[in-house]
Amino acid sequence: MDETTDLTRSQENMLVFAAIVGAFLSVLNSTNINIALPSLMEYYQTDMASAQWIVVGYMMATGLILPTVGYFMDRFSGRNLMVFGLALLAAASIFCAMAPTVELMVAARLLQGIAGGIIMPVPSAMVYQFIPRERQLMTISIVSMVVSVGVAMGPSVSGVLIHYWNWKAIFLINIPAALLDILLVLKFVPCRKMTSDNKLDLVGLMCASVGTVGLLLGFHQGDVMGWIAPITIILLVGSVALLAFFVWHALRLSVPLLNFHVFRYAGFTYGFLLNSVAAIATCLAPLYMSLFLQDVLGLDAMRAGLSMFVPSMLMAAMAPVAAKWAEKWSRRAVIFTGMVVLILATWRISNFALSTTILAFTVWLSLRYIGLGLINPLVNNFAMSAVPVKLVSHASAMIAWTRQMISTISVSLFSLLYSNHMLRYTAQNMGAQLEQAEQMRFIECTAINDVNFYSLLSLLFCVPIICFMKDQLLESPQ
Repeated sequence: MDETTDLTRSQENMLVFAAIVGAFLSVLNSTNINIALPSLMEYYQTDMASAQWIVVGYMMATGLILPTVGYFMDRFSGRNLMVFGLALLAAASIFCAMAPTVELMVAARLLQGIAGGIIMPVPSAMVYQFIPRERQLMTISIVSMVVSVGVAMGPSVSGVLIHYWNWKAIFLINIPAALLDILLVLKFVPCRKMTSDNKLDLVGLMCASVGTVGLLLGFHQGDVMGWIAPITIILLVGSVALLAFFVWHALRLSVPLLNFHVFRYAGFTYGFLLNSVAAIATCLAPLYMSLFLQDVLGLDAMRAGLSMFVPSMLMAAMAPVAAKWAEKWSRRAVIFTGMVVLILATWRISNFALSTTILAFTVWLSLRYIGLGLINPLVNNFAMSAVPVKLVSHASAMIAWTRQMISTISVSLFSLLYSNHMLRYTAQNMGAQLEQAEQMRFIECTAINDVNFYSLLSLLFCVPIICFMKDQLLESPQ
């Protein structure tokens, strides 16, 4: 199919299905590896310091490639880029399953991360390039629902595959799914190129790539080696300088690697800011709620996973509901409602105690995820629908890139906060009246509450932004 092809409704549905499969694979491969780390450590006879690079390497490779995806979508079309990303994902998954050493496994995961970064922004761009405007909101809500399901199901699917087969199955399952999606993309997605012969900005590519990887590596090294270690400071300062130069350089070019002119559209800017803050709330919940369930309440890994599964699925289920409500009222009204629910639930979660029951935990986390489920698809739609079609590839890449960066940086910063509060409360002998085991649980519960409270402060920043949003859903940007 070419760019002049008019899509029938059935072809639109198949295009959306192809986008959904790609989006699901992208998010699945970023969430399914954590539960496999103990098996990988045993297989490779290595420690956590080495094994964690299997996770970190994927994240850094994804962050490395994301700033370039907007240019390559314009240059080669989203369809061709999606096919390349899916083929690379299948090949990298084979290498992961066959890797004889942990070093080669890390290298294979780097390739897999590049593939994931290539695929990640394309489904959203495809929706806004080919789906009629009146159906974009519901379509992107369905894509968002599938992504949420991928986040929720990643650990569960991995656990089942590892239990009944072995850790190699979590990589091999990608191959048939990727090959199927390649066929769907080639058959149902038009080839739309926004540019044909624009040269690649090599200076911008170098600055964006080195700056992104350096920043992510700097925050990782800060957790490992300390935040005042010379290597940490050099990485962070140097990376920030490179990324600042990248932005300045991109603004001076007519055809930049990543087009920052998307921020000229107020709707995109507001949606971008809300999406960035929502990324903080989304990335913290799985980590610290898992710690609360296992270390504070004493649940095993399986019961902890099941306790978080229901809220995650509720978040997925709310995406199409949010679209329906937005059509009945307005996106701004539904986003504001979701933010109020999210803030209230986060405040309550920041006051958990040793006496908190599993039922109470599930109710409040479910409300938190319901708030996120109402916000995420509408915020993404608000941002993407504000820019003209010629810029949607860059808008999608911008959102994916910054969300990846913010999620990684937030985990590092809040981990520092959590560790410092644990040490301070231990030094203060907080809860001295309790037995030793009970005291440690109390200290950890308080530190986790502190992390959730500080994330609440970032959510309050969103309220005035929502008030400035102008909801003009059906008006096309000029």
